[in-house]
Amino acid sequence: MQGQGSLNNITGPFIISGPGQGMYIYSGPPALGNLIESLGITAAGTDPIGLNAVLPGDTRYHNNGAGTWVAQQSTQSYIGYLWQTTNPAGPWTPMSTSIGFTNEFTSSPILQLHAASAGGRIDLADSTTADKDFTATGGSAANPSLITTDVWQTSFATFNSWTATGSTYPNQYRLMEDGFVHVMVDVNGGSTIANGSNIVQLTPPAAAAKYTPTALLSIDAVALGATVAPLATPHCQITTSRVIQCESLPTGTNRIIINTRFPAI
Repeated sequence: MQGQGSLNNITGPFIISGPGQGMYIYSGPPALGNLIESLGITAAGTDPIGLNAVLPGDTRYHNNGAGTWVAQQSTQSYIGYLWQTTNPAGPWTPMSTSIGFTNEFTSSPILQLHAASAGGRIDLADSTTADKDFTATGGSAANPSLITTDVWQTSFATFNSWTATGSTYPNQYRLMEDGFVHVMVDVNGGSTIANGSNIVQLTPPAAAAKYTPTALLSIDAVALGATVAPLATPHCQITTSRVIQCESLPTGTNRIIINTRFPAI
């Protein structure tokens, strides 16, 4: 049964039941663009008057007054998923500038954040923290993740005849979820260990600032091939150009191993 009417001063409980056809609420008479909510919809289609496109589940529809309608949808799989259209008759498309929250009801429920397109970006920002980019499934050189760790980057420049040892882990680095960069270097055969002489430089293919130290920093190192004086601690330094340099290495050092973390910009 379809009809119009008004309800005033209702006291609960207030129960609406039916054969699964859904419930439709309009602002004004049922007409194109007047649908503001649909509840219990089992499949996408149109409303009872055949004019407004409706989404499955429970959805609220809003006319923003600028020729665009926005829908906020909740289903068994989605909570607060956002859609938009320029015509309430449809079709609805995922919003390219907003976020949908997805709760997959499986044996291991998860909460996911979705950008509508492959190039979508989700920002976290507040009054004290600059925007931080992240991806839902893993980082990349161009968009390192602060939620899941970045993939290992292996792009380096070498100096002064230092070359990768290759017998242990590969020379690599990545941005961690706490904003620090984890760097692992194992090189040998250098022609000099003079203070300030260059060993290697981190050369990420993109977003170099993500891997750049906040300042000139001292980093621990293991020096092989030399006798270290008692209480002496061999170390290197990394510059704001991401260059790792010799610093306080004992005479005779022919291999340098670094496995450390440093804060990035």
